[in-house]
Amino acid sequence: MKKRLLCIAALTVALASCNKDRPTSEAVGFGGVDNIEDLKVPSSFNWSSSNELMTDISVVGIEGIAKGQVRIDIYDKDPYVGGEILFSSFTNNQGVLETPVKLNSSLKEVVVVANTLGIGGNRITASVTGSTLTAHFSGVPQPRVFDKNSVASHPATPATAFPNSNVYYLGGFNGNGVPSNLETPDVIPQAYLDDLALTLPEKNHLPCDNVRKHMLNDLFCSSVTTSKDDAEVFVTFVTEGAGYSNALAYYYYPAGNPPASEAAIDSIFVIFPNATETGVNLHPGDKVKLGTFAKNTTIAWVVLGNTWNQSLPGVQYGHKSTSVYSFFGDDNLNTDMGVEDEAPGVCADPTFNKHMLSFTDNISGSDVQLFAFEDIGYPYGDYDFNDCIFYASGDLIPSCAPELGLPAGAVVDSDSDGIIDQYDDEPNNSDVACLINFEGTLLFEDLWPSKGDYDFNDKVVGYDITHAIHAMGYVHEVRANYELRAAGAGYNNGFGIKLSDDLVKSDITSITGRSSTGSHLMDGDLITTPGSDLVMYNWDAANDIIVQNLNVGSFFNTLVGGGKGDFVAQNILISLAPGMVDPWELGLPPYNTFIFANQQQDVEIHLANMDNSSLHNTALFGTGDDDSDGITRFYKTIPATNLPWALDIPSNTFEWPLEKVDILTAYPEFSLWASSGGVMNTTWYDNPAAGQTYIP
Repeated sequence: MKKRLLCIAALTVALASCNKDRPTSEAVGFGGVDNIEDLKVPSSFNWSSSNELMTDISVVGIEGIAKGQVRIDIYDKDPYVGGEILFSSFTNNQGVLETPVKLNSSLKEVVVVANTLGIGGNRITASVTGSTLTAHFSGVPQPRVFDKNSVASHPATPATAFPNSNVYYLGGFNGNGVPSNLETPDVIPQAYLDDLALTLPEKNHLPCDNVRKHMLNDLFCSSVTTSKDDAEVFVTFVTEGAGYSNALAYYYYPAGNPPASEAAIDSIFVIFPNATETGVNLHPGDKVKLGTFAKNTTIAWVVLGNTWNQSLPGVQYGHKSTSVYSFFGDDNLNTDMGVEDEAPGVCADPTFNKHMLSFTDNISGSDVQLFAFEDIGYPYGDYDFNDCIFYASGDLIPSCAPELGLPAGAVVDSDSDGIIDQYDDEPNNSDVACLINFEGTLLFEDLWPSKGDYDFNDKVVGYDITHAIHAMGYVHEVRANYELRAAGAGYNNGFGIKLSDDLVKSDITSITGRSSTGSHLMDGDLITTPGSDLVMYNWDAANDIIVQNLNVGSFFNTLVGGGKGDFVAQNILISLAPGMVDPWELGLPPYNTFIFANQQQDVEIHLANMDNSSLHNTALFGTGDDDSDGITRFYKTIPATNLPWALDIPSNTFEWPLEKVDILTAYPEFSLWASSGGVMNTTWYDNPAAGQTYIP
């Protein structure tokens, strides 16, 4: 998966095939070089703008038991701040996900989300340096330290920088926000947390969920009320599915006389300064006594959103860029409103301001009142109402809240593949539970083994490839959509793919959608097996499948006012034998793609350091300007420059250079990217020079 290259200075040999002259240019790249021949590129650089890593992800519940079939999503940044999913899959029966992933080299870290509860927090920020992406989720309780240096504050100590100075700590806590006044913990079984995860799935938009949205409308109690004098009241932490570090707090008032506004609340007491579930933070079952209260005292709840400040340590208002900080169980006190609609017009409600659900339930033999918060100001957030879940117990009037539960058939697995519909990308297809998408643009120079002019538009191919993954983790099929976007060459080139060496012919049951018509000794399944390798030819002659709208000249979509036409689409479906191909065996798109020059099957031009098929004429290695040894080094020029003949750009909207404009002129940041071995200017392909690229 390699990246593309700079433009080359006057190369007389290149002009022979592509009929191009390098223009005179005053532009100098940010690396201080205006001629590709002057670049000094590290010999180890593979010209890739992507990193390929193996995941080392595991999920273990609070009882130490591995959790299989947990959906794992990898985001480019926190989904709470607009992160986009880069990759998804499921853990196996051992609670492990080991699979290859492809990430842009501009990323230094990603956010890994495990979509379940009771695993010590459901998201981990993971580094993407090196060859392994590691994230280990574990709900197993770990020892927590409460020494004299880590215990902060005492009861009734004001928290920092809150309006009206009416927020107080209920008790002391350690440096991670764990209260020092914990009671003997309640027992919360993993099975209960698993049921809760099905009731309130991660990222499930509750207002738009026709099965579950009744939970928002049912009669419920937003508070608890004491049943006698000297009543003891306890709060137990259950779990959380939040990315924010929230504080859970309470306030109280005489029954029937609630405060009319936040300003009317006399005092707010922080129960859990950091209601975050990890091994060293809160554990499911952690319990705090709120105190003793007079009869008919009502206790109500508030989540102080994203207010834990680890550096203090303590609760601090405004230390993070969060627009709303106080979310109340009493809807009347919430000032933020709105539903960000999943499907416009279906469930939009500009007046929606509910931040808490309430239920009664029986946990380990005790009847309790359960509360579940949504922790982001509306109309933002995911509306899944699992960001802070806890219950109250003690000397309380029986709750008016309904029992926790869903109607029969509410937890739907439409295709019976073991993955509920909320986590199934194709809920009506039992063969597919997860879709992993890869997009990019391939650029080729076609004069190998001689250098070209490095405008990288001799062949431009866009790809949009999806791996359809079964619930058990194997690849069911590959949906590969290609577009021939430009052909700025005199040669009539073909395009093919050398499939992974870990595949055997019996792994592939069928291929449909190709337009190759040449003589490739193809078997009935349209795979060529020249040796031990498997090769798929997409097309044999690009010029034969191009339909130009403006038949001016022979070049296609590379000249302003020249030959112009619609992209040529090719939609290929590769069906794989059930249970036979793991993702690591298939490899990552765009795989080992190549062009073959001027319909000569034995003259293959691959991405840098990608090996040839057994049809290639290996006698050409090391001739002309090529410095391949056919063993460990492929398709690079001499070590001084190490230039490639092909690039893989991790963008499906890339603008390729105009005819007679080299890539260094078209993309000035390319120079430093290349000379730094891909360390600097990692998104150079997003910054073209004005007027130097072809815009379809």
